[in-house]
Amino acid sequence: MRVTEERSAEPAWDDVAFYRIDFRPHIDGNFVNFYTTIETQRSLGETKNLACECTRAIAEWLLLNRSQFGRNDAFQIIVGWAKSVRTTGRHIIKDGGKWMEVAQIAKEEKELRFMREWESGIKFAND
Repeated sequence: MRVTEERSAEPAWDDVAFYRIDFRPHIDGNFVNFYTTIETQRSLGETKNLACECTRAIAEWLLLNRSQFGRNDAFQIIVGWAKSVRTTGRHIIKDGGKWMEVAQIAKEEKELRFMREWESGIKFAND
């Protein structure tokens, strides 16, 4: 996985981009968005699994690279559809939180938050 700090990119998995927003006074640190996009897989189930794998891999990367971020930072991990799949309503998973929630995501101790109707209107090869 390649991770870069930039704001305007639309990375395709396994590239991930992130940017920081100073969110004081709401939190005592930065709000950091991590994001990537995926294409459909052969089935809804395979696509859902890939979205989960991407989210957990980003959470694991965050934990391994903790020294690059603040103790009080908050994180949002977004996995979305590539523009070739869906041009609007593109978020699949949007999850995160503070370091404890990131660790729960990485350890598969937390059920991931899929966006409502994330699969609506999407065609899969095996469907």
